Amino acid sequence: MDRFGNTTFDGASRIDMLVMLEDNRGLPFEIKLGKTRLTKGRIDGEWLTGCTRKKNAWSGNMMSVLERKFEDAPDSENLGALNMSGQRVELTQKWFLIARESKINSWGAPNGEHWPSFTQNVGFVSLESIVHSYAEPLIPGRGSTRLSEGWSTSTLQHVDPGRGRIVL
Repeated sequence: MDRFGNTTFDGASRIDMLVMLEDNRGLPFEIKLGKTRLTKGRIDGEWLTGCTRKKNAWSGNMMSVLERKFEDAPDSENLGALNMSGQRVELTQKWFLIARESKINSWGAPNGEHWPSFTQNVGFVSLESIVHSYAEPLIPGRGSTRLSEGWSTSTLQHVDPGRGRIVL
């Protein structure tokens, strides 16, 4: 992560995946593939608790960073990360969580009793939808066996505004 409000991030702050939209702008993804830790209580009580300044560095879970839950943070500054070349990349307000479909579905309806306290800035993509859309064509007898033919962004059609999911 790049500096935010003239304060650095602790060494643990890393984005799992960044999709570049432009040369200096990227869409962040947090990836959580476990089967047990993605409960409302765990997310709200541990991962969305906010970021604090400790010894001149921001400290907090990446979900809190992406949700922009900073104490006393300047509103005017854009959150950014450093790419592999060390260049600053501005992060979009929108971000995505990749998780198992069973975990996303276990939360029920958005803003329901079991739904974590995410803002409208987060969208959800199930691991199973990625596997179905991109890996299945590589299985012999089900399409191409060449990797380059199985990967295309043209299969991403739209984001479902009701749940913020990418519809493939």
